[in-house]
Amino acid sequence: MQRTLRQSRQSGALNLSARDLKDVPKAVFFPNMHMESDEQHWECRDLVKLDLSYNDLVAVPADVEQLQALTWLKLKQNQLTDIPPQLASLTSLVYLDLSKYDYPFHLYQSVSWCDLFIPATSCMKPPHLTKLRSVSVQQNLLETLPPLSSLVLLETLDVSKNKLAAMPALDALRRLKSVDLRHNRLDDLPTLPSTLTMLFAGHNRLRDLPQLERLAPALTVLDVRCNQLDALPPSIASLDFLTSLDVSNNNLSDLPPGRSTIDPLLSSSLAAENNYLTSLPVDIAELPRLQALRVQKNRLTDAALAAVVHITAPIRYTLVELDVRNNNLTKVPPGLSAFQLLDTLLVSFNQITALDGVHWANMTKLTSCLASNNRIPIELGQTVHLRLVNIQGNPQRHIRSSVVQRGPHAVLQHLQQVAEKPVDLTRAPAKRPLDQSPSATWQSDDESPPSTKRRATEDSNVLIPVETKSLAQQIEAAEAEMDGFGVSSARLAALKKELANLRKQQAQHE
Repeated sequence: MQRTLRQSRQSGALNLSARDLKDVPKAVFFPNMHMESDEQHWECRDLVKLDLSYNDLVAVPADVEQLQALTWLKLKQNQLTDIPPQLASLTSLVYLDLSKYDYPFHLYQSVSWCDLFIPATSCMKPPHLTKLRSVSVQQNLLETLPPLSSLVLLETLDVSKNKLAAMPALDALRRLKSVDLRHNRLDDLPTLPSTLTMLFAGHNRLRDLPQLERLAPALTVLDVRCNQLDALPPSIASLDFLTSLDVSNNNLSDLPPGRSTIDPLLSSSLAAENNYLTSLPVDIAELPRLQALRVQKNRLTDAALAAVVHITAPIRYTLVELDVRNNNLTKVPPGLSAFQLLDTLLVSFNQITALDGVHWANMTKLTSCLASNNRIPIELGQTVHLRLVNIQGNPQRHIRSSVVQRGPHAVLQHLQQVAEKPVDLTRAPAKRPLDQSPSATWQSDDESPPSTKRRATEDSNVLIPVETKSLAQQIEAAEAEMDGFGVSSARLAALKKELANLRKQQAQHE
């Protein structure tokens, strides 16, 4: 602790998170009085960044008012019941995180947020936190918020996972860029500023979206999943800069038709999962930036999907993930062979009896294929980068159950052996050392495959010799993708498995 405190006096930043603290050391507030004998007072810097998150603090000491240079304060997940009035004196504060509490703050009793944020005639006149640029009070039990119009520099507001039934108007906050309203009880959106770039309003009770034209100048991300929308308004066409749209888990029977509606979206991610869609606008095929199309749990037919996924579709040059699970498909569109950048294909739980209509060998970038409850063709083994395959529940005879039970390494090895050299499919495939098979990660739609002692032994030996630098780059890329917006649950599970495998390899190299 003493070493950490000393370093903070030199750097101006102090991280005391996750230390089981019940009180804040006095040295935090009075550094000059706790210097060591070899320290000089002119070497002591003012504290500008303080992280006290993930502790057991029941109160913030009144001495916090001594930290007049503080710009960044994180109090996430403690045991606070009140906000000290002295917090309002920190006039340089730019970032404040009071998220993840299991009971509501007494906001109108201690600092009351009136003193904290809003200069008003009913309040006293201490300095106010008008310099705040980021506020997070997510995962509390807040039912109301006071007016926020005095936070004129605010750029990021996170009030997700509370019990808010209404929000104060936000249109006066001209610098606001990101608002997270997810997991509340909102029937209507608050009035929003035209400068907003990201709006997360999923898991509420919205029935319509009346403000889209107002948000047209800047909005790039719109998340309204898990609401009660029956239709998307035509004004969605005005969102010229939208790159990610998520309307999953609503009551939509179709998406807005017509080139005038879809073309301006330029979406990189389009999610319309768990609705009642029977068709897709053909203009989706021409979205020049589309990388992820997620339409699982709808009522799409072969013809509906083929209208978007065909050999001349412009999205064949950009699409990386296609999720069409739980629809009414009887085959995979033959045009999928032209989608040479496709990395993840999810077609589980359809009515597909064969996957043989696709030239799998052309799909050289394919790494994840979930086709459970369908039929696996041997040619799938020619996809050289394939690292994840789910074949559970498939009525096929090409791969024996004993091979399936050994996990994806053995399955991929078998597919590749058969694809390279015709063999009698009624006989068990010849074995070769598992360390020659490509790296693979098991992914099931529901749970991991049966674990056996033999499987554990094999997995521990299946490591591909890869340079440590390359492993670090792969780990960094996978972590970045996990942190991205709109990653599907299946892809997220696959990434977790892939990361575990990569880190295992990295640890052995080290």
